[in-house]
Amino acid sequence: MKITGNEILITGGATGIGFALADAFLRAGNQVVICGRHMDKLDEASACLPGVKTIQADVSKPEDRTTLIADALTHLPNLNLLINNAAISQQINLNDTPADELEEMLRSEIEIDCIAPILSMVDTALNKSAGAKITPQQVAVETLEGMERDSLSETLCERFEIQVERSKILALVSRIAPDFALSFINRKD
Repeated sequence: MKITGNEILITGGATGIGFALADAFLRAGNQVVICGRHMDKLDEASACLPGVKTIQADVSKPEDRTTLIADALTHLPNLNLLINNAAISQQINLNDTPADELEEMLRSEIEIDCIAPILSMVDTALNKSAGAKITPQQVAVETLEGMERDSLSETLCERFEIQVERSKILALVSRIAPDFALSFINRKD
């Protein structure tokens, strides 16, 4: 895939990996729209990213997703790349949380995180308690490099995943020894 001249929508684009990707794609000559739930974060991102367009939307809500696409298409009529990056992580006490509140919290997290899966340990607010991490900027650089490599590939095999940093090794280990990989991911430091 070529990494210039695209029209790109990035969910969760106001901070972390999404922000770094928006910055990298803008610098590479693309048009970018970012969305997020919090207008103050979108305003901060917009001030730092000349040319970026912002849309306030919560991708866990079906009506916001519908509006998001319609609004994005007004800014990007030839939208050709969607990066589902939005994600949340909540600490939930199952014993002390009322059932209706628990259901809403779980539903929100599952909907956002299934729409926008995160594949590697990155130094963002989402992963603040994890161990060694890579920067969102490194994820952005490796993502664009992976996309560009794919566009230059002359083979018939397309790569639908771009693995960065240690996730490359984890992907290999998960194919060879899935139980070990799962225990590694779920370990408590």
